[in-house]
Amino acid sequence: MLTVRVATVDDAAAIGRVHVRGWRWAYRELLAGAAFLQTPEEAMGERWRTLLHDATPDDRTWVAEVDGSVAGICHTGPCRDADAQPGWMEVQSVYLGAEELAGRGIGRTLMNHALDDMRTRGATAVTLWVLRDNARARRFYAAAGFVADGTEKVDVGRDGVRFEEVRYRRAM
Repeated sequence: MLTVRVATVDDAAAIGRVHVRGWRWAYRELLAGAAFLQTPEEAMGERWRTLLHDATPDDRTWVAEVDGSVAGICHTGPCRDADAQPGWMEVQSVYLGAEELAGRGIGRTLMNHALDDMRTRGATAVTLWVLRDNARARRFYAAAGFVADGTEKVDVGRDGVRFEEVRYRRAM
């Protein structure tokens, strides 16, 4: 059984596990050797505990539970981009905790829930960033109505790994 609900501080450890495991399976080939892939699940859980505790009313974190266990997460908030227009919001992270969960509708349900919430809160557009070479994620976002808007950026991690990203946007 699949349910989607707003996360609480008590979900922090489970969210940390899903986030780290999601990174590891989603990026293992795209960013092999990136230091962040070695982040301990417990440390990520503590980051999420702080984020959930300090969240503003504009931030929202959703969890998708499958049979009572957190299987996916989606965090949304105001668009952080310098060129953001009034009413723009952002999907700041979305992950499934295991590759075998992909293709079962969990991510789609989670994303639709988050998009409905942002629409209700007055979003006029929603953005997100995706690795240029992450074809699987780009297909997922396109199926959710997002399109690349021509904005790109390159970040370099502390370990020297390059993150070439493309911004996707969708009108609400």
